[in-house]
Amino acid sequence: MLFASNTESTSFDLYTLSVNSGGVTQNQDFQHVFGTFMDRIHFDAGTKLVYGDEGHVIDPATGLPVGNFNDVGPMVVDSALNIAFFVSGQVPATIQAFDLTHFTPIDSVTVFNVGDPALRLICWGRNGLAFITQSVNGVGKVFLVGGNFISPAPSFALPPPPTPIVPPTPAANAPTLASLNPSSAIAGSAAFTLTISGTRFDPAATAQFNGSALPTTFVSSTQLQAAVSAGEIATPGTANITVANPPSNGGISSGAAFFVGNTGGISSAGTSFAVDILNQASKDMVFDPADQLIYLSVPNTSSNGNAIAVLDPAAIKIAGEQFAGSNPNVIAISDDRQFLYAGLMDLLQYSGLLCRGWGRTLAILLGPVLITSVHTLRWISKRHQDLLIRRPYRVEHGA
Repeated sequence: MLFASNTESTSFDLYTLSVNSGGVTQNQDFQHVFGTFMDRIHFDAGTKLVYGDEGHVIDPATGLPVGNFNDVGPMVVDSALNIAFFVSGQVPATIQAFDLTHFTPIDSVTVFNVGDPALRLICWGRNGLAFITQSVNGVGKVFLVGGNFISPAPSFALPPPPTPIVPPTPAANAPTLASLNPSSAIAGSAAFTLTISGTRFDPAATAQFNGSALPTTFVSSTQLQAAVSAGEIATPGTANITVANPPSNGGISSGAAFFVGNTGGISSAGTSFAVDILNQASKDMVFDPADQLIYLSVPNTSSNGNAIAVLDPAAIKIAGEQFAGSNPNVIAISDDRQFLYAGLMDLLQYSGLLCRGWGRTLAILLGPVLITSVHTLRWISKRHQDLLIRRPYRVEHGA
């Protein structure tokens, strides 16, 4: 079997060819799978995929895109190391290593005194790379690179998303919370009085901060005041405020979030606010109010990219991640909260659908987990163990 690309016209086709004693026969013509002119392609026998110097990865059996590396330039694949190498730039040149399976950057080296564009990159020996350059007048050089940089890819280990904790359903006559004043504080601040507004507050009601009772003053059936100590707001996070009536009068209410940030200030209207910051590259985000978690789509520019990350506002940290496919972008939760959908942008470009459509989707079931793509529909439990592989499945949306 031979593979060829048409990158001298705008069709950017991938051809599969058979060779026999009678000559060469074209088997398949997959159109519009590449996107740049004069692109060299590479077939890897280990993965059985075709890789382009422009960064795209194609399944030659179907012509469908598999993923995309965030780089362009002469490249070489080493499936034994689970790495793809790209060389780009010329003053100096950079060799970038990517995880072959997850399309994320691993490491890079800089080669100085190159001067001219690289034309070809190969692996040699156990720990070697070589590339050639050529100037406009035809003069070229050969660069040999060796070292532990050319080693097996580290394991792509992501902490699994947490199992959602479903709070108990309040009784029909339980108290309800409408607002908190203030609803935030800066970590390390002094003690203060929290005013809680709502309904059905019992004279014996007690306000709770993350389940711990606060000294509480009953004002009316619609208002309580609680004393919050400095110790309870000493560190950033999101606390859960509830009101507990006697069990015979409704018991414990649903919770309301109280945010404690590292910094903050006063708005133009005179109300206070708090702020905290996480260093996490993301393209989109959604909030699931039932689980009180924020979901982020993490692009392929970071080592933990191509994933859906779960941000827990209670701890103000990334609580877990799951590999999502190549370059997840927009995400949304279904109305019934059963699925989280993510558009995979590196696959959308070559799906043949309008860019305003999704082309290809990832769906994560918020209880058990469901991943869908053009290739597979896979059910995974909350602990992410494969349970069932189903037939190819495509979710397509119109313009």
